[in-house]
Amino acid sequence: MNRSFARAIIAAVLAVFLLLPATAFAQAESAEEVKQDSSSEAERADRIAKLEQVKRVLQDKRNELGQLQKRLVSATELDRVKIEAQIAALQSNIEELAQSFERIAVSGVNLKSLDKVEEKKVDWRDELLQVARPILDSLKEATAKPRQIEELRTAIGLYEQQLQAIDKAIE
Repeated sequence: MNRSFARAIIAAVLAVFLLLPATAFAQAESAEEVKQDSSSEAERADRIAKLEQVKRVLQDKRNELGQLQKRLVSATELDRVKIEAQIAALQSNIEELAQSFERIAVSGVNLKSLDKVEEKKVDWRDELLQVARPILDSLKEATAKPRQIEELRTAIGLYEQQLQAIDKAIE
């Protein structure tokens, strides 16, 4: 049973790490677009091509999210943990892609400055902890019943030994 939980944890962590490069791509793409501020036709065509590419990737990610949400309904508890981790990572990735799309669309205008919200630095360790903590909590909940059963079996064994000792004492 421990191996299956370990596999679930490994699969969830791998899913997160597989989705991180796509997020980095979106961040790099948006940073490049912020620096460009030229209005030549070639650059406009390039921006349009990038918008179409980001739009396609964004649509694919949304479709994938929908499929994962459908799978979540009929998943077992172990699969549910993995799927929830994938969904969380996908939602984060979709948000990054949407922001990248917006930055490209407005030709480098920083939308966050319009909202007067400070941009905070992304720490991958904090992000990983935010994703891993719900997974570990779910695993703890999933193993609660088997652990309780094992404790009860141990107690039953102890009481059976005591009962045998009492029976011998009575005889």
